[in-house]
Amino acid sequence: MFLKSKSRLTDREISLYFLQGLDPAFCQKVQAQLKAKNPRHHMDDPYMLAEITAAALFILLCNHAEIAHNEPSAPIKKEIFDLSQGFSNMNISAIAAKIAKQFNLQLITGGNQQLITRGDLNSPRI
Repeated sequence: MFLKSKSRLTDREISLYFLQGLDPAFCQKVQAQLKAKNPRHHMDDPYMLAEITAAALFILLCNHAEIAHNEPSAPIKKEIFDLSQGFSNMNISAIAAKIAKQFNLQLITGGNQQLITRGDLNSPRI
């Protein structure tokens, strides 16, 4: 700002030099943000230093959020089920009983297999 106070640099030059001092990839992101914020801004008109700084801070904040979401988490356990043998070795009755127990249901066995709720146990049957 010393050079500006001595009238050695204009606002246009300050903005231009500031953008040139940014990393090229980061500069592209900042320019894209500036265009997105004000799509009608003419290419020949320089952005103000405050606008460039706000766009750069916005990009940095967004990248920080992406980094936080992309941190590696605990590995996900993967299980492989081999159904090439079909269901012949599975005990379907045991699986049904376990599911019925988890959902607070009772499995009625006999001629007509059906699931009824515990509240239905006290109701008369037809």
